[in-house]
Amino acid sequence: HVLVDQLLDPIREAWGEPIVVASGYRCKQLNELVGGVKNSHHTLGCAADIICGNRADHRRLFNMIIHMRDEGRIRFTQLIWENDGRWIHISYVPGDLRCQVIG
Repeated sequence: HVLVDQLLDPIREAWGEPIVVASGYRCKQLNELVGGVKNSHHTLGCAADIICGNRADHRRLFNMIIHMRDEGRIRFTQLIWENDGRWIHISYVPGDLRCQVIG
């Protein structure tokens, strides 16, 4: 619920349209099957891969999230432009809110 409260709901509200969580919590076996990194935030229940339309929409959403961070409206652990924009990875690990952006 922390990921939803701290990131997903504020992002959805700012976006003004639905955001789909394509991948959230993954057990270690599933994480291995999908090729996730060994220390994935998904295995902690602290990450979501989100989609909102096409790649152009994803780029606008990605940039909006960066803008929200810059305004001090949200903090996150990582924001990653994944798989050439097919989805956006975002994580919230309490105690590690480094606001790292990749992509």
